[in-house]
Amino acid sequence: MVRSNGVPSFPDPDADGAFKLDGNVDAAQLKKAEEACKQYQPKGVPGATPSG
Repeated sequence: MVRSNGVPSFPDPDADGAFKLDGNVDAAQLKKAEEACKQYQPKGVPGATPSG
């Protein structure tokens, strides 16, 4: 869903279900995509933070 909302480089989750962002994600576009997708986010999931 995030990819189709303007963040084509958004990664797949790792084996633990976490998303490792490598710094190639535009923060403003990610925020817009998260807002568009928030209805699908499970409760209690913390926000993504870039790893690089």
